[in-house]
Amino acid sequence: MFRYLLVIFLVFAGLSMPLDPGFASPANGTFIATQTCDAYVSKNKHTNPDHYRLSVAVRYDILEATTGTDDAVWYRVRVTDARPEARWVEKSCGIAATDSENTLNPASGAIPPGLCNMADKGNSYVLAVSWQPAFCISHENKPECAIADRNAYQANHFTLHGLWPNLTAQCGIDYGYCGSVKTQARQFCDYPQVDLSQQVRNELAVVMPSVAAGSCLERHEWHKHGICQSQWNASAYFKTAIEMTKQFNDSGIAALMAANTGKTISQAAFISTVDASLGANAHEHLHLTCKNGKLVDIFIDLPEKMTATQKLRELIAQATPARSGFSSNCNGQFGVQSLGEK
Repeated sequence: MFRYLLVIFLVFAGLSMPLDPGFASPANGTFIATQTCDAYVSKNKHTNPDHYRLSVAVRYDILEATTGTDDAVWYRVRVTDARPEARWVEKSCGIAATDSENTLNPASGAIPPGLCNMADKGNSYVLAVSWQPAFCISHENKPECAIADRNAYQANHFTLHGLWPNLTAQCGIDYGYCGSVKTQARQFCDYPQVDLSQQVRNELAVVMPSVAAGSCLERHEWHKHGICQSQWNASAYFKTAIEMTKQFNDSGIAALMAANTGKTISQAAFISTVDASLGANAHEHLHLTCKNGKLVDIFIDLPEKMTATQKLRELIAQATPARSGFSSNCNGQFGVQSLGEK
């Protein structure tokens, strides 16, 4: 309180003083997460009652930013599936573009205007899969996380998050929204419906639990990512993603996870299984994300051109690492969450 009163006094006195990084003011723009950082209710106390973390490659509306002599250190963003929605995130968690910036600077890793939402500019793909039991620890309010059947597919297999066309050097992870939908919807079910064949919808409901639960992740994935390529219609696009996910699971990696639910796996053992199953040094095309010591997401580099009938092993061998080789925040080992475990 004293700090704010002092600022007001100095303004009326015709004086000025630098604002420290704790002083926040309203801001507009977009924050794109490049890693899974904590989203705090209070940035000063680091309170995060629901243990919410931002999702990689997702856009968040900026509400406020701390100001000072340097660039903003903290951004307050709207997280639509957190309660409360307004959360503080550190600048280092992603890429921010506020309305006060006239352009976005490619040299800084930000996004050239107009390029990153143009279809058929991608030069690679990323297959994103999740270990659903661990994902649901911080997303327990999602309908698909109410599924407690230990015989369900997601209890023992990685689930499909998405298949993302990328324009790596120019746009980083933010290549998307190439159709009529240009911004992230407040809720996934606010997007237009996706025209899928019944067969593909049924298959997708197995590997993407959100479809079975009716929380519409498939709409977000199509309108943000899938629409940025024209090789496939929606059914063929998801059919390809389904096939890649099944091949990843059937390689023996899902079996390793299922055999170790409730236990800890060394990263070295996981890498050994990946390389034995998907080819020598295949792990160099994987990026692991852990939260609270549990493996949550895997991002797999794939090449620009592929078909649903190709072998995942071959596609990984053809890929160029999107993030300079293997990456992980798992500190050498990770726990395997079991379905329903708290």
